[in-house]
Amino acid sequence: MNIFRSISIISTIVVIVFLFIGEVGCEVLGGKSEGVIIYDITYPKPHADNSTQAIMPSQMEFQFKDDKYINNLSIAFGYVNIDYVVNNQTRELIEVAKIGKHRYAAQINELTLPSLLKDIPAYSVKFIAAGTKEIAGFKCKKAVVSIASKTPYSFDVYYTNDIALTEPNWCTPFKDIPGTLMEYQIEKFDVIMRFTAKEVKNLAQDAKEFTLPADVEFKTPQFIDDELKKMQE
Repeated sequence: MNIFRSISIISTIVVIVFLFIGEVGCEVLGGKSEGVIIYDITYPKPHADNSTQAIMPSQMEFQFKDDKYINNLSIAFGYVNIDYVVNNQTRELIEVAKIGKHRYAAQINELTLPSLLKDIPAYSVKFIAAGTKEIAGFKCKKAVVSIASKTPYSFDVYYTNDIALTEPNWCTPFKDIPGTLMEYQIEKFDVIMRFTAKEVKNLAQDAKEFTLPADVEFKTPQFIDDELKKMQE
């Protein structure tokens, strides 16, 4: 598998990553509405291909300000950059992909969101009343997520209600969990990625960070997917 095939796989994983943590973005940190959550990424089940595993991300930063938030990952030494910009009030999500010298954007709303979630397997959530854990200074509650797949399995997630949110999780598969995910995991392409919030920074965010670049070309989500897939041909 070459590096461009690896990029295509990771870019798909990034979509799923975003959908699992995209709930952050409202009143947080004692009434303030801006800051950064930093997640460590570990791999309980690494990718079988070493070239793919070598360029997998080890950390994620999630910026938020005034009901808008942005998630960014850089892949293959910056050749591909993918941003997800969300406006929680208008229920819109914009994917921005920089591929080499080109910059594309695709707009997604509540009507088109199911197309991003179609590959997520069915799941159920069991809340554990006695299970608590402190993560990044926040008291977190425990839930067990059971995945209905060919080989069913389950895993623990931790979330906090101490970060106040406005209608959290509207654009995530975990709609049943009433709080910010602070520790969780996803699986895609036979890779398990575990995310753990290590720090929540109360930092002022520049509003310009949440605006689109002037040179962006609006395309469909399928167009961006096709451009990423071309790199493996």
